[in-house]
Amino acid sequence: MEQYYPDCANWNKHRHGCDALETRRCRPEKCTFHITVEEVNESQEKANKRLRSLPKAQQLEIATKYHKGYMPWSTGNVLDVVMYDHD
Repeated sequence: MEQYYPDCANWNKHRHGCDALETRRCRPEKCTFHITVEEVNESQEKANKRLRSLPKAQQLEIATKYHKGYMPWSTGNVLDVVMYDHD
């Protein structure tokens, strides 16, 4: 019988494996990677809030470097896009 945390955000039901450990075996009694979907969402919102608090210029740098110019933490209806030279 397959053992896993049913509420774990790292458990991939389609692959029947743990995405955090890239394994098909889950050992719930020893797992230190267990995290719920709610905890993931809370963590992401905390990170987004921190990014939104940065000066716009710094947000643009991060967006350019890590998100191909998009700012997924933006609160607007449309993602902000950074326009920059590729030279």
